[in-house]
Amino acid sequence: MKCTASHQYSHSLDQVYLFFRDAETISEKYAALKAINISIIRNEDTDDGFISETERELPADVPALLASILGDYNKLIQKEHWYSKDDGSLGCDMTIDLVGVPVKIEGHMHLHENETGAINDVTIEISSSLPLIGSSLARYVAGDCKKSMEQEYQYIQGQLQAAEVAE
Repeated sequence: MKCTASHQYSHSLDQVYLFFRDAETISEKYAALKAINISIIRNEDTDDGFISETERELPADVPALLASILGDYNKLIQKEHWYSKDDGSLGCDMTIDLVGVPVKIEGHMHLHENETGAINDVTIEISSSLPLIGSSLARYVAGDCKKSMEQEYQYIQGQLQAAEVAE
Protein backbone atom coordinates (compact mmCIF):
# COMPACT_ATOMS: atom_id res chain seq x y z
CA MET A 1 0.00 0.00 0.00
CA LYS A 2 1.46 3.36 -0.97
CA CYS A 3 0.65 6.81 0.43
CA THR A 4 1.85 9.91 -1.36
CA ALA A 5 1.44 13.61 -0.75
CA SER A 6 2.89 16.81 -2.12
CA HIS A 7 2.74 19.67 0.38
CA GLN A 8 3.25 23.18 -0.97
CA TYR A 9 4.38 25.90 1.45
CA SER A 10 4.65 29.61 0.76
CA HIS A 11 7.72 29.71 3.01
CA SER A 12 11.38 28.92 2.48
CA LEU A 13 12.92 25.47 2.65
CA ASP A 14 14.81 26.47 5.83
CA GLN A 15 11.61 27.61 7.56
CA VAL A 16 9.83 24.35 6.74
CA TYR A 17 12.86 22.20 7.54
CA LEU A 18 12.85 23.51 11.12
CA PHE A 19 9.70 21.46 11.78
CA PHE A 20 11.62 18.28 10.96
CA ARG A 21 15.02 19.29 12.37
CA ASP A 22 14.61 21.12 15.69
CA ALA A 23 13.94 18.81 18.67
CA GLU A 24 11.73 21.30 20.56
CA THR A 25 9.72 22.12 17.44
CA ILE A 26 9.27 18.40 16.70
CA SER A 27 7.98 17.76 20.24
CA GLU A 28 5.57 20.70 20.01
CA LYS A 29 4.32 19.47 16.64
CA TYR A 30 3.65 15.95 17.90
CA ALA A 31 1.92 17.25 21.05
CA ALA A 32 -0.33 19.46 18.93
CA LEU A 33 -1.20 16.38 16.85
CA LYS A 34 -2.46 14.62 20.03
CA ALA A 35 0.57 12.41 20.66
CA ILE A 36 1.47 11.53 24.24
CA ASN A 37 4.65 10.23 25.87
CA ILE A 38 6.79 12.04 23.30
CA SER A 39 10.50 11.36 23.45
CA ILE A 40 13.31 12.61 21.24
CA ILE A 41 15.67 9.63 21.35
CA ARG A 42 18.22 11.00 18.93
CA ASN A 43 18.63 14.28 17.08
CA GLU A 44 22.16 14.73 15.84
CA ASP A 45 24.27 15.84 12.93
CA THR A 46 25.98 13.29 10.72
CA ASP A 47 28.63 13.63 8.01
CA ASP A 48 25.96 14.06 5.33
CA GLY A 49 23.03 15.63 7.22
CA PHE A 50 21.32 14.61 10.40
CA ILE A 51 19.42 11.77 12.06
CA SER A 52 16.28 12.09 14.12
CA GLU A 53 14.68 9.29 16.11
CA THR A 54 11.48 9.94 18.01
CA GLU A 55 9.04 7.88 20.01
CA ARG A 56 5.43 8.76 20.74
CA GLU A 57 2.02 7.27 21.32
CA LEU A 58 -0.90 8.17 19.11
CA PRO A 59 -4.59 7.59 19.74
CA ALA A 60 -6.01 4.78 17.61
CA ASP A 61 -9.47 4.88 16.10
CA VAL A 62 -9.58 1.33 14.82
CA PRO A 63 -12.20 -0.80 13.10
CA ALA A 64 -13.51 -3.81 15.07
CA LEU A 65 -11.63 -6.28 12.84
CA LEU A 66 -8.31 -4.76 13.90
CA ALA A 67 -9.11 -3.93 17.54
CA SER A 68 -7.34 -7.02 18.85
CA ILE A 69 -4.11 -6.03 17.05
CA LEU A 70 -4.18 -2.29 17.69
CA GLY A 71 -4.90 -0.82 21.13
CA ASP A 72 -6.35 2.51 22.23
CA TYR A 73 -2.92 4.05 21.68
CA ASN A 74 -0.16 2.89 19.37
CA LYS A 75 3.51 3.37 20.21
CA LEU A 76 5.39 4.63 17.22
CA ILE A 77 9.16 4.90 16.74
CA GLN A 78 10.13 7.05 13.77
CA LYS A 79 13.65 7.26 12.38
CA GLU A 80 14.59 9.87 9.80
CA HIS A 81 17.89 10.32 8.00
CA TRP A 82 18.03 13.74 6.34
CA TYR A 83 20.72 14.59 3.79
CA SER A 84 21.58 17.32 1.29
CA LYS A 85 21.21 16.60 -2.38
CA ASP A 86 23.41 18.00 -5.16
CA ASP A 87 20.68 20.39 -6.31
CA GLY A 88 20.38 22.06 -2.86
CA SER A 89 17.24 20.20 -1.91
CA LEU A 90 16.94 17.81 1.03
CA GLY A 91 16.14 14.11 1.04
CA CYS A 92 14.93 12.01 3.93
CA ASP A 93 14.74 8.24 4.26
CA MET A 94 12.49 7.13 7.08
CA THR A 95 11.22 4.06 8.84
CA ILE A 96 8.27 3.93 11.18
CA ASP A 97 7.84 1.10 13.65
CA LEU A 98 4.34 0.66 15.04
CA VAL A 99 5.46 -1.33 18.07
CA GLY A 100 3.69 -4.68 18.27
CA VAL A 101 1.84 -4.20 14.97
CA PRO A 102 2.87 -6.55 12.16
CA VAL A 103 3.39 -3.92 9.46
CA LYS A 104 6.46 -2.56 7.73
CA ILE A 105 6.48 1.20 7.06
CA GLU A 106 9.20 2.88 5.02
CA GLY A 107 9.20 6.19 3.29
CA HIS A 108 11.00 9.05 1.65
CA MET A 109 10.63 12.82 1.70
CA HIS A 110 12.03 15.29 -0.78
CA LEU A 111 12.00 18.88 0.46
CA HIS A 112 12.80 21.37 -2.28
CA GLU A 113 12.12 24.95 -3.30
CA ASN A 114 10.25 26.45 -6.21
CA GLU A 115 9.43 30.05 -7.12
CA THR A 116 6.65 30.33 -4.49
CA GLY A 117 8.24 28.54 -1.52
CA ALA A 118 9.01 24.98 -0.51
CA ILE A 119 7.45 21.67 -1.47
CA ASN A 120 7.66 18.48 0.54
CA ASP A 121 6.98 15.38 -1.56
CA VAL A 122 6.26 12.40 0.68
CA THR A 123 5.98 8.71 -0.26
CA ILE A 124 5.27 6.03 2.32
CA GLU A 125 5.03 2.28 1.65
CA ILE A 126 3.08 0.07 4.07
CA SER A 127 3.05 -3.71 3.95
CA SER A 128 2.06 -6.61 6.18
CA SER A 129 2.86 -10.27 5.78
CA LEU A 130 0.12 -11.27 8.22
CA PRO A 131 -2.08 -14.00 6.69
CA LEU A 132 -5.76 -13.25 6.04
CA ILE A 133 -6.03 -9.76 7.55
CA GLY A 134 -2.64 -8.34 6.50
CA SER A 135 -4.06 -6.46 3.55
CA SER A 136 -6.84 -4.97 5.72
CA LEU A 137 -4.26 -3.94 8.30
CA ALA A 138 -2.00 -2.34 5.66
CA ARG A 139 -5.01 -0.54 4.15
CA TYR A 140 -6.05 0.81 7.56
CA VAL A 141 -2.50 1.95 8.41
CA ALA A 142 -2.18 3.59 4.97
CA GLY A 143 -5.42 5.52 5.54
CA ASP A 144 -4.23 6.56 8.97
CA CYS A 145 -0.85 7.63 7.50
CA LYS A 146 -2.59 9.76 4.88
CA LYS A 147 -4.70 11.43 7.58
CA SER A 148 -1.63 12.02 9.80
CA MET A 149 0.37 13.50 6.91
CA GLU A 150 -2.46 15.96 6.19
CA GLN A 151 -2.78 16.93 9.87
CA GLU A 152 0.97 17.51 10.10
CA TYR A 153 0.90 19.62 6.93
CA GLN A 154 -1.99 21.73 8.28
CA TYR A 155 -0.18 22.20 11.60
CA ILE A 156 3.07 23.33 9.92
CA GLN A 157 1.14 25.68 7.60
CA GLY A 158 -0.68 27.19 10.59
CA GLN A 159 2.53 27.69 12.57
CA LEU A 160 4.32 29.30 9.63
CA GLN A 161 1.40 31.64 9.00
CA ALA A 162 1.14 32.54 12.71
CA ALA A 163 4.87 33.35 12.80
CA GLU A 164 4.44 35.54 9.72
CA VAL A 165 1.60 37.48 11.35
CA ALA A 166 3.60 37.91 14.57
CA GLU A 167 6.51 39.55 12.69
